[in-house]
Amino acid sequence: MGKLSEQLADLSVRARCADEGVLKIHVAIFVTVVAIVVGFAAPTSANDRPSDPFGNHTIELNKEAPLVEIWESLRDKVLLDKAHFHSCIESSNTDCESVSTLMKIVEEARQNHGKALLGHLNRSINLMIKAARLAT
Repeated sequence: MGKLSEQLADLSVRARCADEGVLKIHVAIFVTVVAIVVGFAAPTSANDRPSDPFGNHTIELNKEAPLVEIWESLRDKVLLDKAHFHSCIESSNTDCESVSTLMKIVEEARQNHGKALLGHLNRSINLMIKAARLAT
């Protein structure tokens, strides 16, 4: 009878420990979820952001910043290039020699897979780029 009561007491202790462990896990999960929700819900400003790896502090850009103008200008140039590219694909225009050369390179590269494909594209496109003349 004594052995049975010891087993029951041991089982009771184990059940309490298991309940406490489950409770601790539930609390930990709840705290994690709350931290994530609060982290995403809280607005951030430039002063709240960490410094970049080079020691400069980040700032928010407004529409008048010169960098925004540069980005918008480059975006417009890329969109014009994209439109020119698509018009060259659709027609056989003589002004499209560079586009047809690029398409040939892409077709050649499709024979390869993985790193070989990337390497072929990289080498071929780099060889297409003409060196700029240095101003003296």
